[in-house]
Order: sequence, then structure tokens, then C-alpha cells
Amino acid sequence: LGSRLKTRLQLRNQMGTAQVYMQLTSLYHGFLPAATRSSVGMAIWLVSRNLLERSLPESSSENGHYPKHFVCGALSSVLVDLTTFPLDTLKKNLQASTDGQDVEVSGFARRLYKHGGMMRFYRGYAARLGLVAMNGAIFNSAFVFFRTHLVL
Repeated sequence: LGSRLKTRLQLRNQMGTAQVYMQLTSLYHGFLPAATRSSVGMAIWLVSRNLLERSLPESSSENGHYPKHFVCGALSSVLVDLTTFPLDTLKKNLQASTDGQDVEVSGFARRLYKHGGMMRFYRGYAARLGLVAMNGAIFNSAFVFFRTHLVL
């Protein structure tokens, strides 16, 4: 983002002020879907993680409860990503759009849906699924480990 902004400001002498303004505002295309994905995703993750942590039984061994936290983190992260991935697709397509049409989120979403249905929003997701699951699993396991072993 910084390099794009710098380049556009440096080219200001070759463009009119209105053209520079329009290019600078295009940096924010996709902000609404990104902000929504972040806030809604965190809420879903916290609720689902806490429900799973309370629902799954503890292991009987002393160190056996960490697989539970690994599974809770993985499942919560996959749930969040499955529900919010369409917002990420929308954000990326808005940011990559150069035609200047359908810059509104709803119009752009309708256009993507028209060109592939709901599956259009999940294009490329299979490659991401394993990464998301491992990220959530490791994060939650590390969080529980440090929470229980560090005394501040």
C-alpha cells in the first residue's frame, strides 16, 4: 500500500489533481469487506472456540489435553474461514478492479455471483483450507500452553 501511494503521489505532476484524488480513493476499494471479515471473523472464532473447549472432554493423562486445544483451534479457524472467505474474495476483486464500474460492494458482489454462483466466491479455497486449520490449531495450542504455564 505504501509503495502504491508513494508512486501515485510522485506522478502527481503528470496528472491533474482530480485524477490523483480518484487514484488515491481507489486504494480503499475493498475496505468494507475487509473490516467486516475481520470483526465478524473474530467474533465467530471466539464463540466457536469457547463452545468447543467447553464441549469436548478433557484427556485423562496429564499432558493429553493439548490435542483437544489443537482440534478446537483448527475447527474454529476453518469455521471462520468458510463463513468469511466470500468477503475476502470480494475485497481482492474490488482492489484489483481497474474498470471503475461496480465499485459499490453490492454491485460487485452481484457481478461475481452472476459469473459463477456461490462457488465463485470460494475459488482457490481448497489450497487455503489446510493452512487455515494448522494456523488455528497451533495458535490455540500455544495460547493455552502459555496461559497455563506463564504466571505474570
